[in-house]
Amino acid sequence: MWALDFMYDTLYYGRSFRILNVIDESNREVLAIEVDLSLPAARVVRVMEQLEEMVGLPKSIRLDNGSELRSAVFTSWCAEKGVELKFIQPGKPQQNAFIKRFNRTYRHEVLNAHIFESLEQVRDITEEWSRAISKIVLMLHSGSCHRYTIDNEKKIDIRNIYFLGGNTPQQNTYLERFNRTVRYEWLSQHYWQSINEVQELATQWMYKYNNQRPKMALGVITPKQRLAMVV
Repeated sequence: MWALDFMYDTLYYGRSFRILNVIDESNREVLAIEVDLSLPAARVVRVMEQLEEMVGLPKSIRLDNGSELRSAVFTSWCAEKGVELKFIQPGKPQQNAFIKRFNRTYRHEVLNAHIFESLEQVRDITEEWSRAISKIVLMLHSGSCHRYTIDNEKKIDIRNIYFLGGNTPQQNTYLERFNRTVRYEWLSQHYWQSINEVQELATQWMYKYNNQRPKMALGVITPKQRLAMVV
């Protein structure tokens, strides 16, 4: 079964755009992320036709009740292809949980991480991100533990990656505590005018954190001092 959903965002000068996400629920593969100013029903059909040529079509699709997805253009096409449409109940997005979780990840790691100047930039960054995330997810679900090269230089052995359970940030306690410290001590203390300004202050703060701030958990020594003892 596939899942399908729309998202919205804006370019830096305020022009809004839409995103159509399609994933395979069985293995969490990202099948399509279509980005444009407008995505009417005919465009959704075109995306489905492209996927049909690439990977075939599913027996069913889980989706919400948006006007494009309820349109005769889209529903008729799916009926002709023998694809069952499983509409969720209005007001219950949790019934499409897999793609809603994917949407949150995409927004956090891509949409909220960049200030986009053009649709081309959105597409380029999205394509690079989707290739990386799809390969990692596919290997995890296939049980493969081979190394995956993201940029032909950095290699990750997924046997050493530990994924949290859904909605359980307490499983990553140390990093969550560090994130709170970062936000309290400098992110929330400034009004940023540029990325360079954020990067410069982050570098300064990180140096002080690692070299000049003793940690009670480390026996009242700094992280650098602790690292020197281990080495």
